[in-house]
Amino acid sequence: MRKTLEYLGFVASSSQFPRERASVRPDVPRSSGPRPVAAPVRSMSRSRHEPSYSVIHTMRPRRYASDASGIAETFADGSPIIVDLSMMQEADVRRLIDFMSGLVKGLDGTIRRVAVKVFMLTPAGIEQFDDELDQNSLQTSDDEELLA
Repeated sequence: MRKTLEYLGFVASSSQFPRERASVRPDVPRSSGPRPVAAPVRSMSRSRHEPSYSVIHTMRPRRYASDASGIAETFADGSPIIVDLSMMQEADVRRLIDFMSGLVKGLDGTIRRVAVKVFMLTPAGIEQFDDELDQNSLQTSDDEELLA
């Protein structure tokens, strides 16, 4: 296996680097005195460490090929997204709904229709409450119901 990996260039050739022998450290008696204590690390910037769900992104894709990756990257970062598909052709709408369904399934999120051709993708750990709408009609995995 190693020869194959070397041939393909995934690992360095064993002939290029001599094998290192395991070094034996001499036993050094440990002192029973006080040990240094690590200081707490301060964050560089407060905004850099804020939860990613503090911002809800709104996207209006026009084509599946050019816009699906942007949706995936934003959602994978942990940000909720509202996706408006009203500017897309029907074939691309179906493909993007399939893509978003797989995306939220793979990342343990949820997808919810909030209006005609408007969907909300929320990552795991974020709860949604909507008292006015029927939950059964909005949360679904059937693409036909999502397109309605």
